[in-house]
Order: sequence, then C-alpha cells, then structure tokens
Amino acid sequence: QHQQDQDQQQQYEPSAVEAAKGPGAKEGGMFLDEQELLSRSSFPIPPERLVEMAKDVLRAGVHKCGKLAPDFTFSAPFIGPLNPQDFINSMETLNLDEPFPDMAPRIYHLRVDPLMPNRVWFTTRPIATNSGPLRAKLPIPVRPTGKVVELPPQTSSLSFNEQGQVVDFTMGYVMDRRLGNTGGLGGAFGLLYAIGCPFPYPEGHPWQSSWQQMLFNTGNPLLQVSMFVLDRAASFLLPNWLYTAHARNVP
Repeated sequence: QHQQDQDQQQQYEPSAVEAAKGPGAKEGGMFLDEQELLSRSSFPIPPERLVEMAKDVLRAGVHKCGKLAPDFTFSAPFIGPLNPQDFINSMETLNLDEPFPDMAPRIYHLRVDPLMPNRVWFTTRPIATNSGPLRAKLPIPVRPTGKVVELPPQTSSLSFNEQGQVVDFTMGYVMDRRLGNTGGLGGAFGLLYAIGCPFPYPEGHPWQSSWQQMLFNTGNPLLQVSMFVLDRAASFLLPNWLYTAHARNVP
C-alpha cells in the first residue's frame, strides 16, 4: 500500500522538464507559477480544502486526530521514519502538554506544494512556559523551571492520500538556528534543551563544528588536501556505519 501511495504521489509531480520549461515555469525556470501548476494537478482534493484539512488535523493534534493512514510515517531531523503506533507512543510518552501547558504553536504560512499537491507545508514558531513537571517515564520527574521557551522558526508538512488520510508528517526542521533560545534546536529537542534536560546524546545538544570542519576551514591548502585524502581513505577502510556516524548524519 505504501508503494502505491508513493507511485500516486509521483504521478502528481511534474517532470523535471515541465518544472524547468513547462507552463508553470517563469524566466527559464527561475520561478514557478504556483497557481498554474496547481491548476494542472490531478490530485482530487483542491488546495483550499487541503489546507483546511491540515488545520483540522493540527487543531486535534496529529497523533490524536484519528486520521492517520495505515502506512503513515513521521520524520523529524533526528527521528524516524516512525509508523503510526510508534509515533503515537512517542508523543504520549513525552506528553509535552504537561511541562508546557500554555504551548502556542504559532502556525502560519500554510500552503500546498505546487510540485507535490497532496502536501501542505507550514511554518511554526512555538513559544511556551515550562510551568509543569516533565515526567516522560523518567525515574524522577524534572521540576518546572518557569522558563519561557521560544523555538526558532521551523518548517513542517502534512501529506494526504486521496481518501483524506494523513500519510506523512514532518516537523522540526529549523529554518534559522540563530533565533529563539533553544540553541538552534527544534521540536522536543529544543524544548528539553532549553529547560536543562536535553536528550542524552549529541543530537540533543546544539550543533558544533567537527574538528574536521574546523581544520578544513582554516584555509590552509595543505590541511585541506590532507583532509580530502583522509576522508577518502576512511571511506574505503572503515565500515559504512562507522564512517558516516556523526551527530548530524541521519540515514
């Protein structure tokens, strides 16, 4: 079923030639005429209706909306893809409504993707006060800090099938890590880091430049060449899982 949905999604997308030179393209493919592309879509749910459906799902809470397709997947920068039950279990375990009861997601700029007309993109800039305990199955609940947490702007999306079910949910992709007070982290990662209870692994902490990047960015030609040689040698000599292991690499 999931493969069928993927095939259906692909048939709604214009080809590369259409995107660059077709009726929806302007100035040699520099810009796209969104309305033109959406008017050519064969997806049966109109854009205006799809946006309202997305709002309904968000109001209810994605994990509580009752509209997840059997092949639904959830993906975030360092999590997933998760199937429906794993996603629901994760959300219920974290139960972020308790430590952040006044959470204001501040969702705006909802729009249908002209190249994927079954997908609604939106931006969030959540703000909340940590006025309740964080339990999340921890041995000892984390006491509230009273801190006001403001996350950076993040881009998220909901994708639907022809039956109006949610087939994919993405969230937490930070657009500008300089904003907010979460160290540039989005989603639950940012909320927990801001109150002093980050996830206990590198991805739960703000991004830091690797020693390889710092050496390469010195601008020293000899160091840069050496880094390329070491990188290529490592790719041949080390197993892939070890070579690609990095705090910011996600399969």
